[in-house]
Amino acid sequence: MKKLTTLLLLLIGVCVSFAQNHLYRIVANNKTGYIDNSGKIIIQPKYNNGTDFFGEYAAVRENGLYGIINTKGKYVLKPTYPVIQTGLETYVIGKTANNSALIDLSGKINFKGNVLRCAIQPDYLFAYTDKNETYVFDKKTGKQVLYSKYFLSIPYKDNCIATNFDRDGNKETYVTDLRGNILVPENTYKLIDNYKDDVACVQINNDTYGAIDLSGKLLFTTKYNLFFYENTGFSEGYAVVELQKAKGNENDFNTTYYGYIDKAGKLVYSDTTFTKAYPFTNGRATVELHGGEYKIFDRNFKEIVSDNDEAKLALKDDYNLVQADKGWRVLDKSGNEILRTEEDVESLEEPIMGHLLFYSQDKEDKELFGFINLKTKEKTNPIFEQIDTEGFKDEIFAVKVNDRLAYINESGKIVWQESGGTSIRPLNIDFMLRGIFSAYDVTTKKSNGWATSDNIPKKNKKGQFAKNKLNVVISTTAKTTFLNSYEGITVYVANTTSKNIAFDAMDSKLTMIIQAKDTDGKWKDITFLPRSWCGNSYHSLTLPVNEHWEFSMPVFDGSMETEIRIKLTPEFKKKEFYSNSIKARINPAQFFYQQQYYPKGIMDPYSN
Repeated sequence: MKKLTTLLLLLIGVCVSFAQNHLYRIVANNKTGYIDNSGKIIIQPKYNNGTDFFGEYAAVRENGLYGIINTKGKYVLKPTYPVIQTGLETYVIGKTANNSALIDLSGKINFKGNVLRCAIQPDYLFAYTDKNETYVFDKKTGKQVLYSKYFLSIPYKDNCIATNFDRDGNKETYVTDLRGNILVPENTYKLIDNYKDDVACVQINNDTYGAIDLSGKLLFTTKYNLFFYENTGFSEGYAVVELQKAKGNENDFNTTYYGYIDKAGKLVYSDTTFTKAYPFTNGRATVELHGGEYKIFDRNFKEIVSDNDEAKLALKDDYNLVQADKGWRVLDKSGNEILRTEEDVESLEEPIMGHLLFYSQDKEDKELFGFINLKTKEKTNPIFEQIDTEGFKDEIFAVKVNDRLAYINESGKIVWQESGGTSIRPLNIDFMLRGIFSAYDVTTKKSNGWATSDNIPKKNKKGQFAKNKLNVVISTTAKTTFLNSYEGITVYVANTTSKNIAFDAMDSKLTMIIQAKDTDGKWKDITFLPRSWCGNSYHSLTLPVNEHWEFSMPVFDGSMETEIRIKLTPEFKKKEFYSNSIKARINPAQFFYQQQYYPKGIMDPYSN
């Protein structure tokens, strides 16, 4: 399957909720503004940055600080914080270098502490701290109604699952309601899953499972495994269970198969040929058979799609997508074919968005996307370089055409597109960049599992660098670009000593950090190296005698005038080398704010 392609709409670290969107973020002349779903500009582009609207509000940045505006472009919270995390209808998290606070849109601080994130429910607000504590507030009054030293799940109706891992990695759980009543005491069960479909699955011991209702009552016990990998809990009255075949067939190495149980714990359907089973969605469920074939059932376990098709799981509100002998078939809920195509639809995890079926084609080594309208059967040419895989948000969603942001509606019509091309510009951000200086070691024949770089060292020219030392130099004349979109300047690391120099590295990234002077004149880091749990990520790089590496460093822009320099630490916790300093402009959040990082899969070793 091809790599999932996602449009990154924001270059800032914010939590954004797309529910009830009425205005949409646009960028024109490197400024942020907002349009409605017809493409009409409602708030002129004038902000240095901004989030999508969450309900009736959006966070925007001017002069290095964020405030909150309403749909008329009026400030309800004046620019105050270097970082604002949004996604809440009436509260935001304001972050400074030393603390964070939960504030309402009048500017009142409701809770002060190191709040990492928040979640909002119809009547309650959840604030999670850096210690995995949970504070719950009444949304209307702002008063605290519940505290847990554990992490509380988002409530299902009134019930929350409290989870904690002790120092030995053991998981401790209990169930509480939002009034503080303990429904299932701690250590009652080995594991408690989140509530789904009014039921939470539990593991009683190593080989006994069950389910509890909203009162905490145990509904049944079973030997069927409810906590296998990809466990999904109950959905539309049924839960997938993992089963074991009877012993005796020495040639059958695949002893696991799957089935479905109801809320009484009764096994209602199973088949030893099922190698995977998926939960019910919109009255349908898909199972995978040996050989990669699929079946799709309705809630009575009547086949909608037989194993004559190699089905591709894509159960949307109105459509099933299945792979036939040639190409793909789109079926309605009853299994009736409404479209057949031989286009490639596998580049996206969910190729159906609304009534549009997206496909991809490779043109001149570039993957482009088009779509087929499932209502009209009209097909567009593949012109989109990227699409927002979050899908439609209040009737339109974002795409990228000719390297420009655009929005299309449910009929596929472009309602707004960024005018002109994107010019090379300074980098104006409000977070710390992660690990930007990568290099290649010509003395190492192959990688032992670490990521490599194509930044090959070059020979020093006569008189180019100071003699007999490790040089770290920021050039004020060697202009370049950074990430092909931003103005850059060249940084040199040169060896003019008589010996090769070894550097500690992590996935070919040197321990090189950009620093800037804060308002007190102290040097502080504005970039960082990510952490990796994989031991193979850590290695060394060698810079031979009379050679140098060249790096591109962004030209920053921001509200604060300062100086920047490079700090290089060839060996961990040993002597540090510093470059010359140059004048620059940055934003205050670059001193402290690291964007939340989400691993791209189980093989992604980074935690930040």
